[in-house]
Amino acid sequence: GKLAEQSGAGATILSCWDRDTTRNTLDARQAILDAAIQPLVRDQRQVTLNLSPVPQEIKAAIEGATAGPIGLMRSQDHLWYPYLAPIMMRQGQYVQHWQLGLAGEPEAFRTADLPRVLRAISRQFRNLTPQPELVVPWSLDQARRKEVGTQPLYIIAVPAAVQPADIAAHATQWSDPPPTRFLLELQALDAATTAPGLRAIDLAQRLIYAWESGAQGVALHRPWTCTHGHRPELSPEETLGVLAGLEPRLAGRRVMGRLNLGPGLQCLVFDGPAGGMLAAWNVSAPPQDATVDLFLGPKPVGYDLWGNPFQVPLIGDRHHLVLGPCPIFIEGIDAALALMRASFQVEPSFLESAQSTSSCAVRLANPWRRTISGTLTILKPKDWQIEPRRTSFNIPAGETVNVPLEIRLPVSELAGHKTLVARLDFSADQHYHVDMAAPVEVGLRGVHFDASLTVDNNAQTHQQDAVISQTVTNSGPEPLTLYTYAVFPGFPRQERIIPRLEPGQSTIRRFRFPGGAAMLNEGKVRVGLREATGPAMLNRILSLRTAKR
Repeated sequence: GKLAEQSGAGATILSCWDRDTTRNTLDARQAILDAAIQPLVRDQRQVTLNLSPVPQEIKAAIEGATAGPIGLMRSQDHLWYPYLAPIMMRQGQYVQHWQLGLAGEPEAFRTADLPRVLRAISRQFRNLTPQPELVVPWSLDQARRKEVGTQPLYIIAVPAAVQPADIAAHATQWSDPPPTRFLLELQALDAATTAPGLRAIDLAQRLIYAWESGAQGVALHRPWTCTHGHRPELSPEETLGVLAGLEPRLAGRRVMGRLNLGPGLQCLVFDGPAGGMLAAWNVSAPPQDATVDLFLGPKPVGYDLWGNPFQVPLIGDRHHLVLGPCPIFIEGIDAALALMRASFQVEPSFLESAQSTSSCAVRLANPWRRTISGTLTILKPKDWQIEPRRTSFNIPAGETVNVPLEIRLPVSELAGHKTLVARLDFSADQHYHVDMAAPVEVGLRGVHFDASLTVDNNAQTHQQDAVISQTVTNSGPEPLTLYTYAVFPGFPRQERIIPRLEPGQSTIRRFRFPGGAAMLNEGKVRVGLREATGPAMLNRILSLRTAKR
């Protein structure tokens, strides 16, 4: 209880008993619970009492020594009543939530008649304390049993083996209709095999993604260590420090959407009674691509993982963020503007690499409580033919519109990830003049293309040749006839035909440039393919400096 009080956590789970509790030591146990619960209640923090572990004295009286809390409650009343009734009648005026075992334990999942059992337990508890609420333990790898209904509150264990970014997807079944209320209990990475800094970063990401899942709350599994000696004491782990640092950031806010800052960067938009906030970090982007410049609001304030504030520099009319693997939090943002940025998307975001016009639309949402109107001007890419480049929009409160675009790519456009940048000039609660960006991918549907550059010793000429290998796979439903090509500095363009590539078939084409190794520091080589009888084409650039020798 003292550790929970010092951590600042808004809720705490305590055990009713320990394994050695007996009827003779129950008064002493009550005194321990009083000392732990009273300060938490005074601070208006929620307390849950867990019926695990079941005392050995009770287990000895029950057939099957491994009986858990649910099995205990299904046994005859006289076996458990003397142990639980005094605690419920005394602590029930402060405690509403009663947990039926440790999160992750399979007892509830394996109980065949679980709906009936939970109703019976609820009736028994209502005879002992006013308005008790059952907390049912579960695990994220156990399927939800919808026949139980939506009444119980679940506490779901999230094993450390689950990747942080996958937590929300795994928890989807709990928010699917009919939605139910659930808590997520997170297990941190093993302290013995994980560097302390990496462990804290991983846990911070788990907490953020867990909050995104729609959970009622997030708990940590045993965020302390126990010292050994004559008087054992609990010492907080760094995981408890992470929770304490994030609690004031997450409380009073929910995740409203994700804001695209660029490839390899993650950013979640929060809003609620506590105000707007961004949580952002670098997942996989190289350091030179992990800086972001955008207007966040009149007075944003940054916080690190441990709650330390820092200034967010304003360069010109944009705030400058440098993102690393550890999440940072920006409060005081213009939440409505951030949500509008998060809605800014190109649909569809995949553009066919072809000498033909593609139809798509820019998606815009209005999160303000009033109609907004203004203009949208496409700024980049400058060399794309885009119609219209400038258009007006009018969006009612809470609505979303699609601004249609016709895009034609230049012949030399390279395949890969691109960014469409637009300037929005509009009036809402104030006048805005901001730039927004959305990702776009250029490629060919149904074709997978890969190319590599190597250096090969030519035994006949005693030179080092440059060799380009291209692998082409038809992943579409129809046969394809294609031309592949390679353009190497100082050499004529080379082409190879692929006369008929069947669905699911792959083929390799190689291009040799005699003595080309001498040109490896002279620039880049262009490779690609085109349809023999259609407008589709694909261009890529290989760096000569990355050639394998």
